[in-house]
Amino acid sequence: MIDNKPEPPDTTTRSLSSSASLAGLSNAVLPPPRLNVGVFSKRKGVRYHRDGQVSSCRFCEILRARAEPFLYEDEHVVVFRPLRPIVPSHVLIVPRAHIRNVNRLAGRHRSLLARMHRVADIVMAQPTTPDSDDAEAKPQESSAIHNETAVDRDDTSVRYSFHVPPFNSIDHVHMHAFHDDPRSLGYYGRLKYRTESWWCRSYDQVMARLEQLAMAEQQCDVVEGSSGSSSGPLLSEERQTA
Repeated sequence: MIDNKPEPPDTTTRSLSSSASLAGLSNAVLPPPRLNVGVFSKRKGVRYHRDGQVSSCRFCEILRARAEPFLYEDEHVVVFRPLRPIVPSHVLIVPRAHIRNVNRLAGRHRSLLARMHRVADIVMAQPTTPDSDDAEAKPQESSAIHNETAVDRDDTSVRYSFHVPPFNSIDHVHMHAFHDDPRSLGYYGRLKYRTESWWCRSYDQVMARLEQLAMAEQQCDVVEGSSGSSSGPLLSEERQTA
């Protein structure tokens, strides 16, 4: 009697082909995984080593790889458009230095914050649209940044804002700037970027906080200096009486 049972599959061949496929994948150059960003994202676009140092950051990668068209750049800050702009004029002013969020800004960052504001003024003054040629605007922006009077500022028509943790979308501090037109913003935009709230701060509010921090630091330095100078004569008197 002839046995018509099917032969078992050749698992050796299959395992060899699977191993070859895995080897090919391991040898291929794969792009780094996209870091999730957003208010409800656990990592907020940043990964950290066990010692707390930054392992990878979505914004740092954009600045390094120029993954987005830059509207402006210099050695301190870069300007590009957000993934989902609230209005056509919406831009992000991002420092090259990795600072986790607006609450990590200290008194020593006042000059950086002021520069971010000046750069935002310049970009907002340019008739730049998402479809325009950004390369033509860069020379004007680069020359104007060194002259604060080069831009006719109108702070009432431009909104500058920072989202406060945990309402920030990414753990790399950045300032939002856009033309403040309530009709274009809509209800959601007016709510999300409402600076008179506990989830969003205006540029003036952030700068006022940094000024207070700087003043407190100066007072501490004065106290430490005065205590050090007062201890000098006391020690000399003790040496004389000894």
